[in-house]
This record gives sequence, C-alpha cells and structure tokens, in this order.
Amino acid sequence: MFLYILVTLLLILLIIIIFLFRKYYLLLKVFSYSKIPSISIVIWEGEKLIFYTPNLPDFLKSHNIDFDDFKNVPKEKLQAFHKKYPFLEDFFKEIFKNYHSDSLFFDKEIFIDNNHYIFKFNRIIMNEKKYNIAYIINITQNITHHNQQLVSPILNFPTSIFEDAINNENTAVIIKKLYNYLKSNNLVDSIAFGIKQGDGSVNIQYAFIDGEEIFNLKIPIENKSLTSYIIDFDKKIYIKDSQNFNLPKGYSYKSIGKKRTVSIYGAPLHYKKQVFGAILFEKSGIDMFSYKELYIFDIIANLIATNYKFKEYIEKLNIEKEINFKNSMLDPLTGAYNRNFFDHYLSKLLEEVKRFNSKNSLVFLDLDNFKQINDTYGHHFGDKLLKQFVIITKKTLRKMDVIVRHGGDEFLIILPKSSLKNSVNVVKRLQKNLSKLEPPIEFSYGLAEITPNKTPDELLKQVDNLMYSMKEKRKRS
Repeated sequence: MFLYILVTLLLILLIIIIFLFRKYYLLLKVFSYSKIPSISIVIWEGEKLIFYTPNLPDFLKSHNIDFDDFKNVPKEKLQAFHKKYPFLEDFFKEIFKNYHSDSLFFDKEIFIDNNHYIFKFNRIIMNEKKYNIAYIINITQNITHHNQQLVSPILNFPTSIFEDAINNENTAVIIKKLYNYLKSNNLVDSIAFGIKQGDGSVNIQYAFIDGEEIFNLKIPIENKSLTSYIIDFDKKIYIKDSQNFNLPKGYSYKSIGKKRTVSIYGAPLHYKKQVFGAILFEKSGIDMFSYKELYIFDIIANLIATNYKFKEYIEKLNIEKEINFKNSMLDPLTGAYNRNFFDHYLSKLLEEVKRFNSKNSLVFLDLDNFKQINDTYGHHFGDKLLKQFVIITKKTLRKMDVIVRHGGDEFLIILPKSSLKNSVNVVKRLQKNLSKLEPPIEFSYGLAEITPNKTPDELLKQVDNLMYSMKEKRKRS
C-alpha cells in the first residue's frame, strides 16, 4: 500500500514538473540566453519594461537609439518609431499590425551600421498577463564566417580577373566568369553590368538574363532604366518583388526576356568617389536575398569596380607604351623610321643573311637641291615636301620594305629579299613617281647589297660614298 501511494505521488510530481517546465520554458530560455554576450533581451509586461540584459543600453547607444523610448511602449509610440528609427521600420510595423494579438512570433534580419542582427519577437500569455519578449542577436561574426566560406573562391577569383585585365581580356568574359561562379553557388539567376557613356546613355556591356547572353546593349538617355537610376542617384537598391515596386518619375524597369517575378539587388560602381557604372544581381522569386547575399554582392561590386578601372589603367598603359615605342622608333616629322630602329633592324637582318644567305639591298638617298627649295619656299614648305616624299615612297615600296630618315634630307631604304637588279628597278619606279609632283622631287642615291662580311657601319659608309659619287657627277654635268 505504501509503495502504491509513493508511486502515485511521484507521478503527480512529475506531471507538475512537466507542466511547470512547459509553462515557463520560454522564460527559462530567455534567462539562459541572457548570459550570452552577443544577445540582448528585453521583456515587457504589457507595455511596461520589466527586464533587460546589461548589454542592452550599450547596444542601443552604439546605434543612436534612445533607451528611454522603450521603458513604456504604447501603440501610439510604436507608430512614431517608424520615422524615428527607419532602419527598424519593418520590425515595428509587424508589432504594430499585430498589437492586440494574444500570440505573435516572427523574426527580421536587420542591417545597422555594418552590423547584421536578427530581431526575434515572441508574445506569450502567462497568468492572464501578456509578455512581449524581444531577442536582439548580433550575427555579424556568424555571417562573416559564413561569407568567408562562401566568398573564399571569390577571394581567389580576383587573381584571375586581374590577370585577365593585364592580358586585356574582354570585360564581358570577366563578368561571365563571375556569373558562372554565382550561379554555381545558387546565388543568382541573372546578372547585368552597365557602364555610363559620355552622352549620358548606359551601355550594358554584358548581361545573362533568362538564359540569354546580351552584349553591348545601349540604353539611350531618354529611356532611363533601373541601371540609370542606380548610377544617377549613386544608390544601392534592393527590390524584393520586381512586379510590385515603383521608380521615381522618368525611370522605369523593363524586364528582358519572359515577364517574371524576380528579386533584384543593384549596386553602383565607384572609382575615386565617382560613379561610372552599376551591376545588377537577380534571382527568381520574391525576397530571395538575405543580408548575407547582399553583403557578398557588395564585395563583388567593389571587386568589379576595381578590376574595371584596373583594366582601363592597363589599356592606357599599353597605349602609352605603344606611343612611346613609336616615338622612340619613328621620325616625328615624316613618320619614317629613325636611326634607332635602323640600327636594330639592320643588325637582325645581317644575322638572317649569315644564316640563310638571302639577297637584301640597302639604298642611301639624298634629295637634290633641298637647301635651295627651303631658301626659295621656306622651311614650312620644305617640311611638307619631306612628308610628301615619305608618303610617295611608302606607296611605291612593298609593306615589308623599310624607309628611314637618316637626318635632314637624307633617307635610307632597306629592301629585304631583293637583289641589286630588282632594287635598281624599285629606285627607278620611285624616281618616276616623285617626278610627277610639283615641284618634282629628285634625289641622288647609293645602292649596295647587304652582305654578311660587312658591319652595319661599313655598309652605311659604302652606300653613303656611292650616293656622294652620284651627286658629284650630277653637279659636274
């Protein structure tokens, strides 16, 4: 009998413990959470604040939130919070909308001053009293860790895209690589990359939308798009539902391909605080991006902006390098090659002659009576005549032939793979073409075969002597 009574009492006690545990589980859970430093907890009994964790005032102060505002929170005050704390608008709206409900549970991801938070709200009824419990959980470190894992391939990706920039790879190829990575991680369905042009239009250099690749699509200035809006206002935008939002007057969102509902995140691209373009990330569905994805997209936007400007810098360097090379190898007045190029080219040609015993010729030309022309018509006319001489000579010669301004009115012509007999014919053809000008251009010349047993200086001296010999004969005659 005693054993029966003892078992019965134990069962009744167990039932009471289970009932109490279930009844007060949420509050027990609250107080267990209160010891975790990354979580702040607030409890109101009705509208009156009755409990908060010690870290709450510091959290509120760090984000310019007035602690006194939350000591007593009637419905009217909640409504005012929408404007006072716009970054918490979604959180307060949900509470305001369900203010009189006996039970309420929801959570919101909220981004404040580069920190990511989950705001959880739970309303329970105990002993006929309404308790409102808010958990504020800082998940910045968790997100950073998550993003480091997710972004780690991207952190290796820049090496690739900057190498592409150095190799002058097309921007579309680089954005396509990025899209393929994001798609493989199920982060986006579509992407678009646009650059603002000098006339105010936007050039979509690359887009992948609804399974279709788009290259160099021009959006005229009069048809201002979502991309134009992001660039013009230098503003990030997250559109949770592409079918249910409005842009300011003068701007419109036009979908490409099939009409569908997508989430869109757009970010401006900056360089030295100047906006030069925008990138759009899209995914099918409503509100498909969390702050984790937006964080990643911001990183990518910075990478793409840096890469694009780096690519421009490399292109500029290549152009400058080409210009400097031409300046170092070309005569600035006539566009003929200069002595630097001649010395380098002739040395290489002599090596070829030694190896293959090929027939090549060198011509030294000196324009006749050029000083008299300068004195009669002026130096400006003389310069014009030199330019004309080089133009006619280039037209007469083959593409492989080389004309060099030796200095003043003296020129050198290298005729690769041309025998002396053939080279004489080339010179005669040049004389004929120059004789048609007004005034006609005449010249004396020396012609010699480029042989492996002579140095460049010896060859130059040989043709120079032959040229002067011809000039002296002309003077005597």
